[in-house]
Amino acid sequence: LCNRCSLPTPKACICRGLPDEPLTLKKSNLIVLQHTHEGRRKNRSLPIVMHCLLEDDVYVAVGRRFDKKNMDERVMERIKNSNECMLVYPACDAVSVEEGLAELRR
Repeated sequence: LCNRCSLPTPKACICRGLPDEPLTLKKSNLIVLQHTHEGRRKNRSLPIVMHCLLEDDVYVAVGRRFDKKNMDERVMERIKNSNECMLVYPACDAVSVEEGLAELRR
């Protein structure tokens, strides 16, 4: 296993595609809402994100439901204190990131 990405080397190792040093999000933070079962999946994408960004720029909330009753207070504070907040989620009726950014700018 690769020491960095923990995937079998060399066939599945993804380190060539990752930045040498984590990137800094200068004007934003990333909040990841992760279902409890996602952490057990072998093909989860969060470890890749964590290799690409500084740990201080990423906050991960793990749970089954994300609403006002169940949401971590730290996540709610980050969302409330943000000038712009964008939910990125794969769905059949999702809009592109570009469209979402254009909508925020209006």
